[in-house]
Amino acid sequence: MQAQEQYIPGVCNIRRSEINRRRQLGWSGLIATVILYIVFVFLRVPHLFRLSLFIPAMLSATDFLQARIHFCAYFGMMGVYNFSEELGKIEAIERDKFKAMDRRKAWRIIVQSAIIGAAVAALAYYLPL
Repeated sequence: MQAQEQYIPGVCNIRRSEINRRRQLGWSGLIATVILYIVFVFLRVPHLFRLSLFIPAMLSATDFLQARIHFCAYFGMMGVYNFSEELGKIEAIERDKFKAMDRRKAWRIIVQSAIIGAAVAALAYYLPL
């Protein structure tokens, strides 16, 4: 999927620099999740504590999904977008209809990420190691 060059309500609200940032954060979260799992197994931490992997797994999934679909959930909830090459430089969305479209998209990302985080935590909980 190629990065869009303009804001499209409910579809795309970030450009290449923001996309790359989210991809990097996604990898960081994935690495943190794997390292935590290895530490839990090595230290023989009770399986119940493995459920805490939900948090880094969900955050990682959120960032990977945002990078993949070129849409920042936080920006979508706040009613802003960034199509500057400068990270964090945001512009406000004026039309309420566009804000509503972006909020719906943001909620989809959040729910999908939570499902992925829960699946990873459940898998870690039930693995026999």
